Amino acid sequence: MVTSGYFGVNGYQNPITSSVYGANPIQSNIRTARNYNASGADSFQYCPNSIQHYLKEDYIRNVLKTNPQLRYILEENDIPAEINMTNLCHIQSNHASDTQAIAKGIIKHLPQSERYKIDTNAVNKASYLHDIGKVFIPDEILNKPAKLDNNERRIMQAHSELGYEILKNSPLDEKTKQLVRYHHQNPLGSGYPVTNTDFNADLDLQILSAADKYSALTEHRSYKTALPQDKALGVIYSDVQKNLIHPVVFRGLAAHLNDEMAKLNI
Repeated sequence: MVTSGYFGVNGYQNPITSSVYGANPIQSNIRTARNYNASGADSFQYCPNSIQHYLKEDYIRNVLKTNPQLRYILEENDIPAEINMTNLCHIQSNHASDTQAIAKGIIKHLPQSERYKIDTNAVNKASYLHDIGKVFIPDEILNKPAKLDNNERRIMQAHSELGYEILKNSPLDEKTKQLVRYHHQNPLGSGYPVTNTDFNADLDLQILSAADKYSALTEHRSYKTALPQDKALGVIYSDVQKNLIHPVVFRGLAAHLNDEMAKLNI
């Protein structure tokens, strides 16, 4: 099998040797040293980004007052209406920034025939904003140094809907908002939140999901150690085999990592 660089852009080479070319078709757009422990400033004003307005405490507090659906989700899941800007700033400075960079790298390495289909602007914004809903997840759950129980997992999974509700009435485009809402969904509909039958996990969503998962796998967090790059890429490859990620997205990720590794060895 032909390989390229460190990870082999024609398929994951270590330790898996099977090809990733045959897989689900690409569909159109959706219809409608890292350490992840709480630390940092108590305000997002020190987390620079062109869309930082949506991550500031004043904005989130105003949404909490004016969006009854946001308050309903909090109440339904027994989540206190408490804003944790320390955790949010840390997420944005580490995991969110990393996810955004990886998503950009994947897009850069897509074939031209697929790249033109991507809503690059929406993916860029959503990859940075995707975990904004974690501003409401209690610290004892978000940074628990152990496996979550079923109730805690339910609360954690509410972050994607909370993120959507925080942004729902903002001037952001609808595609960005939907990517934030469904960044834990997939082409089989087996993720969360629950979708209807016409939901379409397009390439935009799969790029965000792959970037998010790879970043999370390679980060040290309170409940786990960081995986090395080859093992993390192997986990993403297993998602390709399960038809959760399209092979073209995987190859884009592998090519991006090849580039990053090459830079480190210059």
